[in-house]
Amino acid sequence: MSLSEKYEQKLRLIHNIFLPTTYRVSTWITLGAILQLLTLLCLPFRVSVMAPILLLLYRLLSAAVRARDVYTTSFTDVRRGRWRTKIPESSSANGDDDGIVVFMLCSRINHPQGRLAANALEVGRMFMAMWEEAEKNRDKWGYLGRTSTLGNLFDHEGNTQIWLSYWKNLEGLIEFSKTEVHEFGHRAYVKDDAYKYVGIMHETYFARKGSFESIHYNFPPFGISATRFPIDKGNGLELIDPLIKDGPKSTMFSRMGRKT
Repeated sequence: MSLSEKYEQKLRLIHNIFLPTTYRVSTWITLGAILQLLTLLCLPFRVSVMAPILLLLYRLLSAAVRARDVYTTSFTDVRRGRWRTKIPESSSANGDDDGIVVFMLCSRINHPQGRLAANALEVGRMFMAMWEEAEKNRDKWGYLGRTSTLGNLFDHEGNTQIWLSYWKNLEGLIEFSKTEVHEFGHRAYVKDDAYKYVGIMHETYFARKGSFESIHYNFPPFGISATRFPIDKGNGLELIDPLIKDGPKSTMFSRMGRKT
């Protein structure tokens, strides 16, 4: 792992600790108030007062500048117009390759003191190791990609995180579950009492060809449209972007490849 990758990994870890959903809004406000009191004790009064004012002005100015040229200097990941997902045809004789597997993984912190008390950071490291292993061996296990971390905004007691991942077939997903990195994480979670405050669940769906579709309008690649399909071009594998321009008269059934 390169230094830049290690740096990004550390940043992700810090970000996981300070996610906005980690604590209640009132807790964040209280932490901000305490920080302000500390600055009053340690810094000159004018500096302490001006710091939050300058930060707020900077945020307002930055938002105003970015709003002048939306889609060029900001929100550059948005695909303008109407797009749909087209899955590359499978050359395999296996019928289960002619579809998409959706694997939904969820975790929940069942502790009032959050991630640190529940040892959730260590569980998060094991999760990241599994995702990295899947990324490195896309073609071997048919891993196509996953969403970034999603959350349940209405979980007012715990903290729920969700990941949607996509696979070419069930066999690849099953084989991935037998890998050393997954077995290690599974054994640690089941046998180690240190993780008793972390809840985990998953759901698996298999949609055959003609049973799924997606449409995007002024939206960044997300879900299945953010995946990458490994295609053999003769001189090695190439990762294909499944998003293509969609016509104005397309329907849900036509995007599925069905006749209406």
